[in-house]
Amino acid sequence: MQLGAPWGSGRPPPTEPAPSNCSLGGYTAMTPYVVTLDAIVCVAAVSGNLLVMVAVARFRSLRTTTNTFVVALAGADLLAALSVPYYISFYFDVSYRCEEGPCLARYFVTNATNTMSILLLVVVSVDRFVAVKLPLRYPALMSRRRALSLVVIIYVYSLLLNSIVLVDELNAWTPAAAECDLVYVLPAATAVPLVAGHVLMALAATTGLYVGIFREAWRQNRMAREVTGPGPRCHRPSGDTKTACMMVLILGCNTVAMLPYALGVCLRYAYIENIYIHENVLSELKKMFVSLYFAKSAINPVVYGWKNAEFAAAFRQIVGCGDRSKLRRHSASAICTVSGRLRRHLDPVNELSSSASVETIDTYL
Repeated sequence: MQLGAPWGSGRPPPTEPAPSNCSLGGYTAMTPYVVTLDAIVCVAAVSGNLLVMVAVARFRSLRTTTNTFVVALAGADLLAALSVPYYISFYFDVSYRCEEGPCLARYFVTNATNTMSILLLVVVSVDRFVAVKLPLRYPALMSRRRALSLVVIIYVYSLLLNSIVLVDELNAWTPAAAECDLVYVLPAATAVPLVAGHVLMALAATTGLYVGIFREAWRQNRMAREVTGPGPRCHRPSGDTKTACMMVLILGCNTVAMLPYALGVCLRYAYIENIYIHENVLSELKKMFVSLYFAKSAINPVVYGWKNAEFAAAFRQIVGCGDRSKLRRHSASAICTVSGRLRRHLDPVNELSSSASVETIDTYL
């Protein structure tokens, strides 16, 4: 058939695009409250995560292997926070609210940053497990170069995995979609493992690792009591154990924030045939779940400043209300903690007999 042949010569006539049925997810009575909350979260998340990244870049004492993952997590949260204005713009009657390209981009960014955050939390738990379980081999097993390689792998994996949203053959987009929502973007067989599956698998993995961390910490404290004998001496947890406690708190906050979002995704697929629940209940409820999901991006910097004395000192120094000498003292105490940990494993009896003096200066967290 020749190019430019008339329509009656075998070439099919052009088909008209299906009319858009974009009736859900737009402006409702709840929109002003949700948008206000999301705007506050966006400002707090951008400011807090930038503060974390600047602190690690500015102060040498914070450039540790664990903080390499912390900065990567801050980067993922920063990307999520920067996408908030674009995401909530779909709550209004904008011209692109039910267009394919903008809608697919919306969920590509949201799901990619979510995957990055989840996997980085798993890697941090592995890092803490190695530090507590194998402290002498930790510098070789978890070097900064290896940490950077893991971060790059996680970022690339998250981007490639979620790029299926952008592939026409793999997504479920139709111009007749009722709203720009994941339920109209990906089939259930793809979206549920992608969102809920990653959350549940990460939760199971991190829970198992942190149980192992605290069992090892309890075992070490019991050995310390057996060597030193009964008495009023108090064995404070090591810096690695306290870092693990801080990351457990962050994991808990992230889980509380992500589980409702994952649950909302599953419920929308489950009740897609029930018009009332799907359109009148879950469509509005998911907006609150998404706000909670975005809130996790602002939580981590608050926890660092609250539970980590060195981060807190760095934050105060950056904003101009801190004393740099305090940060140097925290750095010195961290060095004392590392040397004390090495002595504990090389000469347990001598180290445990002098643990009181070493632990009194252990202010790493």
